[in-house]
Amino acid sequence: MLVLALETSTSSVKAMLYDGALGVVAAETEAYAPDVAQDGTQDAEAVYLALLRAGRRVAEGRAVEAVALGSTWHSVCVCGGDMRPVTPVYTWEYAAAAPKSREMRGDAALAEALYRSTGCMPNVTYPRQTLLYLRDQGLRLQGRHAVTQGGYCFLRMTGEFAETVNLQSGGGFIRLTDKTYDPLVLELLGMDARQFGQLVTLEDTAPLGEEAANAMGIPPGIPVVPAHSDGACSQAGSGCGGPREMTLSVGTSGAIRMV
Repeated sequence: MLVLALETSTSSVKAMLYDGALGVVAAETEAYAPDVAQDGTQDAEAVYLALLRAGRRVAEGRAVEAVALGSTWHSVCVCGGDMRPVTPVYTWEYAAAAPKSREMRGDAALAEALYRSTGCMPNVTYPRQTLLYLRDQGLRLQGRHAVTQGGYCFLRMTGEFAETVNLQSGGGFIRLTDKTYDPLVLELLGMDARQFGQLVTLEDTAPLGEEAANAMGIPPGIPVVPAHSDGACSQAGSGCGGPREMTLSVGTSGAIRMV
């Protein structure tokens, strides 16, 4: 099976063509221009178009049978009712929410409740904190949608507004006990679950639209796997899953991970 893997990273997009029998047969990286990504923000549409270009360079004219999306674990942008971005994408590097996060950690009961429910302390890394900060700065969230960069690419490629539990858990939005949007988080934000993408898994694929297929030179209608996080995919791909096993990833940042 020939799979086109596409990833939107912190500082670049990446495309890889993977053959089930031969392994990696082609790979391409395109770094973001300064007007696409700066100060922890990204232009959602520009990143998507860069992803299509990278995909075309490795897959044009090939009999690709599926597309799999990857993304940074922590990102969010706000889109209007027409699903067009009204803000940039704010990544884990965006630090403006640090004072707000520090203030929330001062409320020990709230910090503990958020951690126990979502696994994510009030920390500037998490998009949940960015949305709280933006709301406090006057950004209107009512009637709008919160979208990850990976979710935006899936939306543009398939027309479906869906987010994986994996990505949204990295945003601090998911109640871990039942893998739904956390009621406490929604209350804090003044939002409801319909403003976020439908929660899906890797099995919930959608057909590739003609516009994206033509842009990459591959067949339309093939399944697209919704975006999962780069860190989680790296962990799974390494085969590391035991209680005393860890992975170390060094890229734009460094991360040590253990199940």
